[in-house]
Amino acid sequence: MINIYNSLTKSGKELLSKELGLSLGELEMLNFDIRLVQDNEGYSVYKFILLGDNPIEVTERILDLDGDSVELPDYIFEIDDEDWYDYEYVSGKDPEENLDVFLEELENLEKLNKLNIKDRKMTIILKRQIFIGIIGSMETYLSDTFIGLVSSNITYLERFVSSHPEFAKRKFELKEVFAVFLDIEKTARNIMLEVIYHDLAKVREMYRKTFEIEFPSIRDAYKCVMVRHDLVHRNGKTKNRQPIALTEKSISQTLQMIRCFIEDLAGIISKLNDRDIDHDLPF
Repeated sequence: MINIYNSLTKSGKELLSKELGLSLGELEMLNFDIRLVQDNEGYSVYKFILLGDNPIEVTERILDLDGDSVELPDYIFEIDDEDWYDYEYVSGKDPEENLDVFLEELENLEKLNKLNIKDRKMTIILKRQIFIGIIGSMETYLSDTFIGLVSSNITYLERFVSSHPEFAKRKFELKEVFAVFLDIEKTARNIMLEVIYHDLAKVREMYRKTFEIEFPSIRDAYKCVMVRHDLVHRNGKTKNRQPIALTEKSISQTLQMIRCFIEDLAGIISKLNDRDIDHDLPF
């Protein structure tokens, strides 16, 4: 039998670990198997299955663990010969512009939410896509604002490098110090691009440590992210196979909740004190 995990590329293994909420190192500490099985409705699905004894401090952090298994999205196992994610990030927008884009997108989604479609199946699909779009708009604001600020400000770059755990793993010899220094902005940008910006607990810590701010409560927004997870990865059903009912009212409430979350953060960002900040990057 083919070992599905061993057949994955490095990027596929990293995607799997992120989907489970673990680092790649933590994932490889576990005794597990990945199997293609039939679900209750006859569909083929991938399952991550724990085997034997495993460290509880790792297994208790696995997202959506149901007993000893987790259903996995198909995209992890798709073979892609093109490195489509390798692109040059250009921000070009300040936080105020990012907020304007975010609010405009929510306004458009709100208009879509009010559309009256007689076809029930199409209505379900539309509501699902609107909800996913709301969370996507939130992610875009969080990523564009964070990357834009760090990329244009030496103090923020220094704080990001000194506080992000990925940099603590990296080792180099003293003779490489200048090469590492000259490449630090590109390295930091690549790490920022790899962040999953709906992982609000991690994003909150990045904002807190890099900008030295109080981050708004993520409680309500996190609940919305979990719903989005089921809409994207479980085709609109909970892990108990119950369909998620989305209505015009519930979508409107979600819009308002995410709008307030981002507007609260934008207000905090707008008050960042530039008095002692050196904006000139050393490259």
